[in-house]
Amino acid sequence: MVGRIGVLALQGGYGKHLEALERCKAPAFPLYHPHELDSCVGLILPGGESTTIWQQLEDFDFLNPLKTFAEQKPLFGTCAGMILMSRLHLLSITVERNGYGRQKVSFSTPLTLEFSPSKTIEALFIRAPKITSIDSPDVKILARNEEEVVCIQQGIHLACSFHPELTTETTLHEYFISLCKEKPSLQPL
Repeated sequence: MVGRIGVLALQGGYGKHLEALERCKAPAFPLYHPHELDSCVGLILPGGESTTIWQQLEDFDFLNPLKTFAEQKPLFGTCAGMILMSRLHLLSITVERNGYGRQKVSFSTPLTLEFSPSKTIEALFIRAPKITSIDSPDVKILARNEEEVVCIQQGIHLACSFHPELTTETTLHEYFISLCKEKPSLQPL
């Protein structure tokens, strides 16, 4: 890998993403300021409280630099990170916050990923957002929980409703690392 992967560290579960990237032997760092985006080959937007993270993105003038970054480099949004990517129009999806219910409705389930059909991963849904519509044929479905779409890719961007960082499984992180290594070929939204 040529550079490091940043993990947005304003709020939420960024530490577990850093641990997952370390297990993958990928150089990574917690990203606190917009100017640090220049040091990244890719960026993870972690779970947390999406309205709090959004407010911090506004307060720290992250919104425009983040959009500019996403024009050329991969993003991986998990849970609240997926909500932020949808709200920033970086993904052509519509998302409902807490679509599977509140904290007490959290659950774990096995999933098969489209790019790794012989392998099953454990997916943890905690106050998870629900993808209510896919608004472009450019959005590729990577996983479903029963009939619900829970993991997608659009161009070089990846997003899921669940928390892959809270398991020992690194398949999605490894896939994101591969997107960071490739020469980006973006399709307009």
